[in-house]
Amino acid sequence: MIAADLVADTPFPTMLSSFHELNYLAILIATVLGFAFGAVWYTLLFGRVWRTEMKLP
Repeated sequence: MIAADLVADTPFPTMLSSFHELNYLAILIATVLGFAFGAVWYTLLFGRVWRTEMKLP
């Protein structure tokens, strides 16, 4: 019996066999939007207050 047979016989998928089900485009978009949101948050919205609290010039 080889390892592939053991994986196929298990009722729950292993982490490696689940990678093909990921939506990489959605992950990329969520990452870019997260960085963009953080950039806006720490510059335009609360940048001055944040810099003051962190004692930055």
